Amino acid sequence: MTNDSASIRREWDTIFGGSRSSLALLKQQAVGDTLCQSGIRSVYWKVFLEYFTAPQPATWSSAQTEQRQRYTNLKRKYIDEPAEQMIKKSEDDLDLVANNPLAQTDNNPWQQYFEDSEIRKVIRQDVDRTR
Repeated sequence: MTNDSASIRREWDTIFGGSRSSLALLKQQAVGDTLCQSGIRSVYWKVFLEYFTAPQPATWSSAQTEQRQRYTNLKRKYIDEPAEQMIKKSEDDLDLVANNPLAQTDNNPWQQYFEDSEIRKVIRQDVDRTR
């Protein structure tokens, strides 16, 4: 184990080891500036933002799986391109004149998709600039 790995392991054991770990204790340590001395900052944020519902690591694997599935469902519902939704509909429900990437109609689902794609592109550029 390298020196850096050893320090991360010590911090992990100090914060999450034993039955004394709790959200209140983590917050107290964060205010006292004793957290985030190593590379497990993302774990603290997940605990503070209640991504993990309990500060005990034994429950995190199932919570992580559940949160990822929730994200996938939201992404499928709000972000996936309209072609994916078209595939799911029967041929009788499809209006290929309106539901067409080149159509200029107001009720075209592709119009919203392309607008959202442009917004996501700008956001991604802004995030990349702040790194």
